[in-house]
Amino acid sequence: MFKNNIRDYRLMRGLSQTQLAHKIGVAKSTISMYESGKREPAFEILEAIADVLNASFYDLIGKNEHDYLYGSREQNKRPLLGVIHCGDPVLSDENIEEYITIPDGIACDFALRCKGDSMIGANIFEDDLVYIRMQPEIDNGEIAAVWVDGSTTLKRFYRDGDFVELMPENPKYRPQIYTAAQLADLRIIGKAVGFTRIFK
Repeated sequence: MFKNNIRDYRLMRGLSQTQLAHKIGVAKSTISMYESGKREPAFEILEAIADVLNASFYDLIGKNEHDYLYGSREQNKRPLLGVIHCGDPVLSDENIEEYITIPDGIACDFALRCKGDSMIGANIFEDDLVYIRMQPEIDNGEIAAVWVDGSTTLKRFYRDGDFVELMPENPKYRPQIYTAAQLADLRIIGKAVGFTRIFK
């Protein structure tokens, strides 16, 4: 169980709750709530905890990699969106293929099925399910679902004033650059917070 695992690994590493909180950039009370089971971390915070504690991500959440990828312990359902060819990227009925069960530990609003190979450097491949948490702003270098040119794309996002670069993770593709007036037609839908590998 996560609340016990994080406490056990923290104690093994000789860290107090305050020290762990400082290392991952959260309040000490947040660590206390994790260890009491009153709250669970978002995917990216969980990754940071695993890194600081030098622990396996899967050991912390109490499951093996196979179970995680296939979602054998699942908690809730979210809409799986198909390709949005045009129009505003909203969670409307016509954009929803089905509702899917999201693996434990991933806090998201919807999932997208990946098409193409532009993000293989980030270990995201054709037909993988990417989980998106809706938010209007993200930090530079994070992977985002972005609505631009009438469709949704998944890229690393960089902004510098009126300059936006959508960076693929495959050297055979060039970055997409948007400036000034072009930004009126660009909108961050949300941040990628996890993905599930689809094996064939």
